[in-house]
Amino acid sequence: MVASYLVVGVALVAVPLRMAAENWDDHDRSNRYTARDIAKAYLDSCDPNAILFTNGDNDTFPLWYVQEVEGYRTDVRIVNLSLLNTDWYIDQQRRKAYDGEAVPFSFKWHEYVQGTRDVLYYRDLGVKGRWDVKDFIQFSKRDDSQVKFKTGGGKELPLFPQKNFRINIDKEAVYANGVVDVADSASVLDYIDWDWKANVMTKRDLMVVDLIANNNWERPIYFSITVGNSPKAYFWLNDYFRLEGMAYRFVPVKYESGTGIDYGKVDTEIMYENLMSKFSYGNMELPEVYLDETNRRLSYNLRTIFGRLANEFIVEGDNEKAVEVLDFAMEKMPAEKFGYNYFVFGIIDSYYKAGATDKARELTNAFADHLDAELDYFSAFDREDRKRAANEWRTNLQFYQMLLQNVQVHDQDSVQEFYQRFQLAAQPFGNGRG
Repeated sequence: MVASYLVVGVALVAVPLRMAAENWDDHDRSNRYTARDIAKAYLDSCDPNAILFTNGDNDTFPLWYVQEVEGYRTDVRIVNLSLLNTDWYIDQQRRKAYDGEAVPFSFKWHEYVQGTRDVLYYRDLGVKGRWDVKDFIQFSKRDDSQVKFKTGGGKELPLFPQKNFRINIDKEAVYANGVVDVADSASVLDYIDWDWKANVMTKRDLMVVDLIANNNWERPIYFSITVGNSPKAYFWLNDYFRLEGMAYRFVPVKYESGTGIDYGKVDTEIMYENLMSKFSYGNMELPEVYLDETNRRLSYNLRTIFGRLANEFIVEGDNEKAVEVLDFAMEKMPAEKFGYNYFVFGIIDSYYKAGATDKARELTNAFADHLDAELDYFSAFDREDRKRAANEWRTNLQFYQMLLQNVQVHDQDSVQEFYQRFQLAAQPFGNGRG
């Protein structure tokens, strides 16, 4: 009997100890402050008394924490777009909070209470030209039959008959509030023509339009870089964005976004100060600090904005500063810890463009080493297992091809050798079918 108790006792102690020993490194959060410091970076991307639009969990909850618990940058009003469809959240935004002034919505409670203006529907009534955005807001507040239509079931729903808006610019307000420096006055528009490219306008959409119509450039308005990856996510305002860190600032200057999701123009002076001096990165570069997959994903956006800053310096002819930015990015997000992924390509490309060919080659070859190891692993699979893993090894081959294309564009001296290396790695996979 004593022996049985002893065995049970040993098991009760040994099992949790074994679990702790085997799993401690995967759960150790000591000295890791990434969520807190990146939250502060979002807030520090904003000028005083700003309004910052966010969308998801990771660009909202940590920001609430540093404001509510640490009292950090409480002057910034965080407006979560996912919650802005609810009347109770709009109520909160209309009230002052800590050092943050109320968000200047013009709608009264009875005009946005749930069940009222939840969705406005576009109906083509032949209205031509453009609609002053303030006039649109006044139209949307009406309740008469002329601003509604009947469904087949006889239900009345609110409508809007025009999707082409115009925001007239008060230039004196723009200069007085430091939105654009007077020295850059030639770039400030007389108006912004805003095309609403959807047939519906939800309550949150209406609130955003209302804020822009009535803010008159008195409060800085920002959108976090993680709001979305399409112009629609940014309400088709992306051509009027200035990237200053972890957020885009809405400004009365048009910057053609071009292709992809690199919206707006980089303000090199502000962004350099933010990324290189003001922001902290939560010790994520330290070898002993464990980062789970969620934390490592932070590198996606960070590598992108570091690459954009470097590219803008290259455009300005300052290759030295571009390389400094890229080196700092790789110091904070070393590939050994954050891995080799799609977001490394921008770093490699910028190194090449800045004339740092040796650094570009080194990173390219290290990426290729990683791909070689991955493809060698998959090449040992039998036919069925290789078919199941097709997405993984095809992605690796695609990345290899992208590296090769980069070398062909920027590094003619290395093309032949790298092409042979790619061919050798791709050979076990034939024509890509495995």
